Amino acid sequence: GGPDERRKAIADAVNAVLTGDLEVSHSFQIGESTLPRNAATGLVESTKRLKTITGELRFDAKPDKAIRIVQALEQRPEIESVNSVRFTKINEGNLKVRLNFDTWIVATKAARR
Repeated sequence: GGPDERRKAIADAVNAVLTGDLEVSHSFQIGESTLPRNAATGLVESTKRLKTITGELRFDAKPDKAIRIVQALEQRPEIESVNSVRFTKINEGNLKVRLNFDTWIVATKAARR
């Protein structure tokens, strides 16, 4: 699917992980960027562009729950690459977690006007 469908699938995947015993208060942002034309040379047809959809998830949790959430997200097929996970110790044995990930799509170039 296109970028909109992929963004929705990623958001749905994050929401599916953060349910039941893995439910936490969280913030989630998703964005998209297009790779420069020369970066995709030979990888995609000239009428296509390579796009990356990036996500950032932030939440607070006990260490064992935080690790289980990261593991569950890494197992989701909608998320192709977890770029970074940052754990910061906060009060009462909780961790503040910041997780960045991305996925790639091939999109048709928009027609120039």
